Amino acid sequence: MDASKKDISKQFRKVSLLIHPDKCSHERAKEAFEVANAAYKMIQNEEEMNFTRAAVEQAKEIVLAERAKEVQRDHALSTLHRLREGEEEKWKHSDEFHYRWKIQAQKVLTNMEWKKRRFGKRIREEEERVRKDEEEEKEKARDAQKQQKTWEERREERVGGWRQFMKTKEAKKKKKKAEVLGVV
Repeated sequence: MDASKKDISKQFRKVSLLIHPDKCSHERAKEAFEVANAAYKMIQNEEEMNFTRAAVEQAKEIVLAERAKEVQRDHALSTLHRLREGEEEKWKHSDEFHYRWKIQAQKVLTNMEWKKRRFGKRIREEEERVRKDEEEEKEKARDAQKQQKTWEERREERVGGWRQFMKTKEAKKKKKKAEVLGVV
């Protein structure tokens, strides 16, 4: 985590030459190269690197807290730590500490990645829901516009029907008037 960008680039070039699909005949060389390339891009991204550093530090804190609980529970270990100063520092440089730290960092990073994916999935689902709602609104607006157009196109039929009704009514009135007057 303390390497310079120049050192990282140098190591990436070395590793990429070893696993490049054109140079390596292993069946999974392409996958390995893609993973190394993705890791290199992540390291180059300052935001991603800070995210990873925070996760690794969180893992270290968890391992140290677990160790403190172990020491507290184990009376012999607790006595040893009180008698020998610097025992905890020695433990921090031990293989056991680094192994636990590595495992815990993998757990923390995996957990963070799952959370990130779930959050991304929720965002995509929400965007899809909004898109569908917008499509439904557009469809409703088109239907309303279509109904309005149909209503306007059929106006002549409605008005013509009313005019016919009125003519018939007037004709009946004239006929009735004529009958009353005895003209028929």
